[in-house]
Amino acid sequence: MSKINPYAMLLYFLPYILVALTIIGWWLGGYWTFITPVFVYGVINLSDHIFPQHPTISGVSQSKLERQEGPLSLYSFPPILWSFTQLCFIGWCIWVVTFGNLSTLEIIGVVLSVGVMAGAIGITFSHELIHRKHLWERLAGEIMLLSVTYHHWSVEHVYGHHRTVGTPDDPATARLGESFYAFMPRTVFGGLISSIKLESSRLRRRKRKAFSFYNRVISGLAIEIASYLIISFSLGWEAALTWFAVSFIAIFQLEVVNYFEHYGLCRREITPGRFEPVSAKHSWDDGHRISGYFLANLQRHSDHHLRPGVRYDSLKLVNGAPRLPAGYASMLLMALIPPLWFSVMNPRIK
Repeated sequence: MSKINPYAMLLYFLPYILVALTIIGWWLGGYWTFITPVFVYGVINLSDHIFPQHPTISGVSQSKLERQEGPLSLYSFPPILWSFTQLCFIGWCIWVVTFGNLSTLEIIGVVLSVGVMAGAIGITFSHELIHRKHLWERLAGEIMLLSVTYHHWSVEHVYGHHRTVGTPDDPATARLGESFYAFMPRTVFGGLISSIKLESSRLRRRKRKAFSFYNRVISGLAIEIASYLIISFSLGWEAALTWFAVSFIAIFQLEVVNYFEHYGLCRREITPGRFEPVSAKHSWDDGHRISGYFLANLQRHSDHHLRPGVRYDSLKLVNGAPRLPAGYASMLLMALIPPLWFSVMNPRIK
């Protein structure tokens, strides 16, 4: 575990600025309701190009690095506290859109702002927590995924993606030449199917019925469907539609990030059905500082796949990992324009 620097630790609370910006934007109304996505994809993006990147570690063998997550520390609190924060601001969003007498422009702005927060920060923090050993940390991560109706991803990502990354069996590994718009339905539906299969296999090994409430995917889907019905009957269909829109925006951002984190990087098949071990070369890294504080070092993705049990503050930029040409915000926008994406990324892979 990395030594705690209280000043560095406070930088990982920067995502909470987005909550304040969203409230201020709603209070001012009009075009101000778009202040959060502008800040995320404009200000943070620009800051990444202004501040120098973190250096890649050198002279250290990956096998010598700590592989365990270590005990709880102050670094654990930014993602844990966000689970409660996310429930509150999604509930707030549903309320103000349904009963706040907002204009159509303001509704779009508020929903987009909350969706950007729930995806860029909420799912990123949930990604950190679902890898933890402490039950209550994993529970906090799963609650955040439930809040954007994507709970099954906690099963698929941890038990599926980390095992099959870079192979044809992984729905979250984008193929060379595959556009994001072709990748999106494949990863969404493929991930759901994979998570059901993973849970069914787990329960069969434990001599339990595969299709029961013990199945975490089925129980998660049941909770999500019940929540939509409760919101629809108690607050109206507009409230349910608002929650769906927030969830869609959050999931959309997650899958764009999934798209470029492993785009075109494949593990070599040694024998039929058996692939080389995961190494640093199978994930795209990024060393930009400011977005790293907002995304809990998600960009140090190669090290995360090599040491998935390690907390975000201990992740490193490792030798041998390919580097993205720009920060995550820029890459996300670039991925939405396939001709531009292919012209920038395909030569780097070849």
